Amino acid sequence: MKSRRIIGGASVVALALAGLSLPAVAADEEYELTYEAINQSTIKAVYVSSEATYENPGTIDSTLDGNNETFWHSDWKAGAPAPHELIYDLGKNTTNVGRISLTPRQDNLSGHARVINVYTSSDPKCSVKNTTLNAKWDKRLEEKGISYNEDRTTIHVDFEQTTAHCVRISFLKSWTSSGNEIDHRGMEFTDSSLAEFNVSIVTGKQPKPKEEPRPPVEKVIPNNIFKAGIDVTSVDRKTWKTPSDTPAWPYLDKDGSFHYVHAAALYKKNDPRHWQFYKGQNMDHMFYDGELNNSGTNANTTVICNNSVTGKESTYSPNHNDPNASHSEKNYCDLINVWVDPDTGDWYGLVHNEFTPSPFGDGYHYDGIDYAVSKDQGKSWTIEDHVITSPYSTERNDTTEFPHQTYHYGDGDPRLYVDYASGYFYVFYGSRILNKPPYAAWVAFHEHVARAPISEKMAKGSWQKWYNGQWSEPGIKGKESNILPVTEENPNGYTPIDKEYNPKTQGYVQNQFQTDQIPKTSPLFVMDISYNAYLGLYIGQPQNPDQSGNASQEFYATDNLATQKWIKIGDTGEKYKSASWYRWFLDTANKTNSAIVGKDFRGYCSFGCAKPLYSGNRLINGAEWNTSLLNLTVDAENPYKPVESDISYTITNSQGNTLKDQTTNTEAWTFKYLDDGSYMILNKDGKALGVDSSSDAGRAWTTKPTLLDAKKEDVGQQWFIVPTTDKTSGERNGKFRLINRYSGHALGFNDATIIITPQRSWDGDAKLSGLGAEKEQIITLTAAGEKPKTGNEDLKKIEKLEADKAELEKKLDQATKDKEVALTKKKEAEDAAQKAKESLTKINDELAKLQKEYEKAIDGKEALKTKIDTLNKQRQNLENQINTAKTELEKAKKQLEEAKKDPKENPQPGPKPVDPTPVPPGEDPSPQVKDVPQDKVDTKITADTKAESKGLAKTGLSLGIITALAALCIIGGTTAIRRRNN
Repeated sequence: MKSRRIIGGASVVALALAGLSLPAVAADEEYELTYEAINQSTIKAVYVSSEATYENPGTIDSTLDGNNETFWHSDWKAGAPAPHELIYDLGKNTTNVGRISLTPRQDNLSGHARVINVYTSSDPKCSVKNTTLNAKWDKRLEEKGISYNEDRTTIHVDFEQTTAHCVRISFLKSWTSSGNEIDHRGMEFTDSSLAEFNVSIVTGKQPKPKEEPRPPVEKVIPNNIFKAGIDVTSVDRKTWKTPSDTPAWPYLDKDGSFHYVHAAALYKKNDPRHWQFYKGQNMDHMFYDGELNNSGTNANTTVICNNSVTGKESTYSPNHNDPNASHSEKNYCDLINVWVDPDTGDWYGLVHNEFTPSPFGDGYHYDGIDYAVSKDQGKSWTIEDHVITSPYSTERNDTTEFPHQTYHYGDGDPRLYVDYASGYFYVFYGSRILNKPPYAAWVAFHEHVARAPISEKMAKGSWQKWYNGQWSEPGIKGKESNILPVTEENPNGYTPIDKEYNPKTQGYVQNQFQTDQIPKTSPLFVMDISYNAYLGLYIGQPQNPDQSGNASQEFYATDNLATQKWIKIGDTGEKYKSASWYRWFLDTANKTNSAIVGKDFRGYCSFGCAKPLYSGNRLINGAEWNTSLLNLTVDAENPYKPVESDISYTITNSQGNTLKDQTTNTEAWTFKYLDDGSYMILNKDGKALGVDSSSDAGRAWTTKPTLLDAKKEDVGQQWFIVPTTDKTSGERNGKFRLINRYSGHALGFNDATIIITPQRSWDGDAKLSGLGAEKEQIITLTAAGEKPKTGNEDLKKIEKLEADKAELEKKLDQATKDKEVALTKKKEAEDAAQKAKESLTKINDELAKLQKEYEKAIDGKEALKTKIDTLNKQRQNLENQINTAKTELEKAKKQLEEAKKDPKENPQPGPKPVDPTPVPPGEDPSPQVKDVPQDKVDTKITADTKAESKGLAKTGLSLGIITALAALCIIGGTTAIRRRNN
């Protein structure tokens, strides 16, 4: 039991007891007020609106016990609504009260005060429980905002000094355990807790400490290998106004129509659970798609989630039938993204599942990822199968898999990137490590990535997880690495496998942090990515581990998705700070595409987007923190420029077709750089290749590009030159796709047609897409200079050069294959050598073992020989004893013969004479001796003598026989030993 702590100094207590008061003092620019805490033992709890008596111990009295480890908590099981009221009696009217001190609970950050009201009263009614709410109360602070207090130190809340008999606190809003304002249900968090409470009085004022002037901030490109940086142009909190419980995912359908999808699946019986779609011109001009949202299961996903493959494997929480249960269903699922299949036009999407609520009685759940398909443009959906699942058990209360204080949350929150450059879907997803009750909470948040060939169309079994630097583990129950930013200390960009989470490790997550047995939250958690054509890099924006709202949004980049080496290129600095949940990029020019952006682009956010701003004690930006739109720009020392603007090129696809300008009958094209990562493609006369950017038709599959009057601001005439990469190494292979910026589709052509076609990395059905071969959209750019006007000879030279180039490419391909074969053989030889080395080591170990056994056997033989010699000596001794026994036996026989002779021949001595002891008068002097006839005496003596002789003979005979038998047994044993060792 911890001793009660007295807070405050004796001088302050003396003033309070004497009823004295100090003159009111006020702070100014040069001075600040000083405070002294009163004696906490004089304070008494009067009233509390709700208590969680099932906590630690959860009552208001815990806030006055001087023990930071105990705390009050609102009744969260009953769902007690805010405000949560606590009223304290200071013992008597106390003057100059100007501060309250709130010590947050220490075991968990959940319930720390975020917004409070503070009241004081001198009304006597305030100190009586039954009348306190009817007392006169003066409001001292209204909607006072309190910052997230990650270090859990005591928070001091000051107000204008006054005289008070009672103090009343109203908890309006609280912080979650991870520093969020919204809980895992998507609701504003109001459950509250408090470890210790006290009051301080104003004692005077003192000069403020002088602040050192801050050095000026210089804008520089961060020192990273990419020599690239990022900056915030502006923050827009007005444009984006329709957030939900997932990121919004923009996409174009086959007819060029724009859509985006987001979803919500909240937990209580009557909470919303839906997949919602919007449509329109772009993200700035879109509207609610009522027809689609009221189709099939889109309006209410309860049934499709519970009946899905994950739903069928899930179980309900024990109290799910309770109307106020925190989780009424066994699975909650959200459609996170949509990809349109070029072969069929069907919509595919990843599904985030939250299932088996309260697996350890804690109010949380497991996560998993499935995929769904719609064959009617989103009107109805089928959840097909699993895609990515936890490496660990997702059974309820599985104490075999999770025997100690923690468990694994599963895999969820997928962020899809369709990388046509490599031909893979990449999905970035998160996991969490939780403490079990009584300290249940999310603590560690880890980031992972998996990929699958796009041609497999998300099918189960096509996914591979990134683990220990390789794509080596299956999506279903495979192991996974926690990815991290690349630093000098960690050049690999992932947690070493011996430092990954292990459920068999003892201790809560915080304990394992201290012993370096588990990685802390990854700075790349739930990262979404895009390809930035200006940088020629993939960029990502994750959730910051600091969820206080005081952290800048960070940005990372990599040049190769196959190796997953992410390097920080900058952050938003003081211009924008948040605790963002859901983010996505958008190209500023087309406002429809998140996959490729230019120099200037947008970063969207839903929920936790910017810390609320306060003016005095009042929140002034209302709910605007739920959304934001960042206008961003990047810069680099060497922007990515795959072509030069002052020469012309031929555009040849991998089928050997060359793009030809029919109007001028030439194959020469010039690329004009627009300084933002995009180009215009111009013919000899300066006409621009492009599509109509005024309607959906210009974005539809099979749209034919035309030559237009050049307008660089026309997004329909802007093109991204996107390099393709090797499917294994991820390195660029010298080929490209030309992506129309307005449509996001590739330029494809053959001998018969030139069209805009959806990107593909496999050969498929051309019925809807117009072109079905990958090679029809993969191009090579060859610098041509000025195209010759006349002369067949020059044309032949060009043809020969192209033939030579093709032959060299063929030889290079063969050399590459030969190299791969040689490397394979080298690897096989190294493996064989290693196996031979291992076999030799094994043989040497066996020989050493046999040598030891041989030496042991020799030592054993010598020991046996010594033992045999000893036994032979013992045998000789026994034989001597037997001979002696035989001699004694003969003597015994002779004695027996002597004993059998007539006793008359050997008269026995008579009885001993009786001692002449004096006898009293009148008594017989020998009462024990009677007169017996002589013959009777002789007979009795003879009989007794015979009996004694017979017994002696028996005894001697038995002793001799036993001795002889023992000797024979020993001799027999010795003989047996000789036989066994010969």
